[in-house]
Amino acid sequence: MVEFRRKDGDILGHSLDFKDVFLGSSDLEVLASVRYGSVVSAHPVSVKFLVDYRFISHYALSDVGHEFVITPLGIRYLEYLDGILLKNNEEEKRLKLSELRSWIALSISVIALIYSLLL
Repeated sequence: MVEFRRKDGDILGHSLDFKDVFLGSSDLEVLASVRYGSVVSAHPVSVKFLVDYRFISHYALSDVGHEFVITPLGIRYLEYLDGILLKNNEEEKRLKLSELRSWIALSISVIALIYSLLL
């Protein structure tokens, strides 16, 4: 976490570096379930990490302490993960296409070799 300070040393806020955050499958499931504004009921201990990093917060209109909603930081983290997945998928497609081109080139070379040997 990066702290932003004024010249006099007072802390203005924090910025979380998403590449340093690794969530477990249960945490990702909670974030996915509250992604589009729904309220999730969960035991506060099981979502402590998400609350500590301000990805979710207590639902202000709830009388109970186990209902949570996503925060803007949580939405940005999910968008960051979506970007990584998209980038990985694009890279995977490029590698598959490159591999296909290699196999086609190899096939053409073998066919040309066989044809030249037969003539």
